[in-house]
Amino acid sequence: MQASAQAIGLVRGRAKILATDPQRLNGDSTQAAIDWACRTMWGLPMPKKGITGHDDWVLTEALATALVALEQLAPKHQPSAHMDDIRKILSNGKEPAAVGLHLAQAKCRLFPDIDPLKIYREYGIGEEYG
Repeated sequence: MQASAQAIGLVRGRAKILATDPQRLNGDSTQAAIDWACRTMWGLPMPKKGITGHDDWVLTEALATALVALEQLAPKHQPSAHMDDIRKILSNGKEPAAVGLHLAQAKCRLFPDIDPLKIYREYGIGEEYG
C-alpha cells in the first residue's frame, strides 16, 4: 500500500485520473492501474516494439512466402525487379543461413506434400534443421 501512495506522488497527472474512480478501471483495481503506469515509466515491463511486438519476424515470414510463391510463376510472369528487391529486404541485417531457413520454411508451408528434408537441402540447409 505504501508503494501505491508513492506512485500517486510520482505519477501525479496519470495517477490522479486513475485514482478518481476507486471502484474499477477496465475491470481491474485502481491500484493495479497505478502500478502499471509506474512500471511502464520505469522500464520494468517495456511496451512492445512495433505493432505486434515481433513485426520484423512477421514481415520476414511474409516476404519469404511471397518470394517463394512468385518463384513458382512462369519466368515470363515473374516480376524479377520486385523479386530482387524482396531478396534485398530479406537479407538486410540477417545471416545468409537465416534467409535460407525462412525461404525453406515458406516453401514447406506452400507445399506440404513435398518432403521437408528435400526442401531444406534445396536451400542448402543440412538435416540438423529438419
